[in-house]
Amino acid sequence: MKAVFAEGGLWRHLLSMTAARSVGIMATFVVDFVDVLFISRLGDTRLVAAVGFSAAALFFIRAIAIALGIATTALVAQAVGSGNGQRAARYAFNLSLLSFVLMATIAAAVWLGRGTVLSWVGASGETLHFASGYLGIVLIGLPLLSLGNCGTATLFALGSARLAMLVSLSATVTQAVLDPILIFACGWGLQGAALASLTAQMMLVVAAWYVVIWRYRLRAPLRPRLLALNIPAIVA
Repeated sequence: MKAVFAEGGLWRHLLSMTAARSVGIMATFVVDFVDVLFISRLGDTRLVAAVGFSAAALFFIRAIAIALGIATTALVAQAVGSGNGQRAARYAFNLSLLSFVLMATIAAAVWLGRGTVLSWVGASGETLHFASGYLGIVLIGLPLLSLGNCGTATLFALGSARLAMLVSLSATVTQAVLDPILIFACGWGLQGAALASLTAQMMLVVAAWYVVIWRYRLRAPLRPRLLALNIPAIVA
């Protein structure tokens, strides 16, 4: 396994990784803009407001997923730099498992109390009802978002900034294509936008981990004992 960051100019690495990472992070939030863009064409301001309130409720949860992705990049890159491919694979897969479980737990808690959470950010009346339905579907995909983030973070750690950026953009493009189909052609409105978001997150997971597993041959067994051994490094 080649340690890309141990060779070449430092500024070149900084610029290429920062640019690609910025695009990847923006792509995570652009999906909300895409939803608002198409939902606004339905001519119902309550639906647009519902997407906005849902985005506000999701912001901090998505931030946790991004933070776990950063931890993945740091630990996998350290292992790759030391020439330990097995440890790099173990960090990648264990952090993905931990992220999935943690985000599933958070998403389940928010799903059960999504009405209260939405009221905290200002939703009320029919807008609260629409936002609750939209958020209920999008929350199902948050564990997938964490898996996708860990996958792209692993690609960044391997020095494959371009592939990681393309994987992130593939999810955004998927949603941009599906939104008008599910919202207008299928007539599903706000629920269609939420299903498009869920599908985009599935695309992110499939694309990221296909590259990690089949191109870079990074594989490791998922064992609770090994995960427990890695917890101190992950927390740090």
